[in-house]
Amino acid sequence: MQKTKLVFKGSEVRKLIDDSANATERTQPYVGVVKNLGVGLILVKDDGIYLLSNAKCEPGKEPSATGLIAYAKGYEAPSRLRSNGASDDEAWGRQYEKIRDAVGGDDFAEAMPIAASTGMLIQDGMDFIVYLTADKISIQIRRAA
Repeated sequence: MQKTKLVFKGSEVRKLIDDSANATERTQPYVGVVKNLGVGLILVKDDGIYLLSNAKCEPGKEPSATGLIAYAKGYEAPSRLRSNGASDDEAWGRQYEKIRDAVGGDDFAEAMPIAASTGMLIQDGMDFIVYLTADKISIQIRRAA
């Protein structure tokens, strides 16, 4: 995998971090609830590329129902294209290929611990940028372009 840059709207990421900070229980991908797990995000690739809070979800309060999900700009779920009026199978296929080219074909969920100081840096009008390589995840926070 080459270096991939994923840009998220800072205000959406801020909501996820606040959700995690306010949680009494947090989860880790492929493990479940972990005691004393710190504030964090989960980077997911399945039907799109997006971030979730690592707060434990109560039944019926999954991110798809609460809206606590932040899609990478340009990497929204192909299924969302259809729900937004695009019935073109070719457009769906192009979006699927774009996502696969960016982060590979396998679905994944990666934990991203977030320091309190990092969370405080995210203000309105900021982008939260995730850089991915085959063996490293790094973040950058900057004014939205």
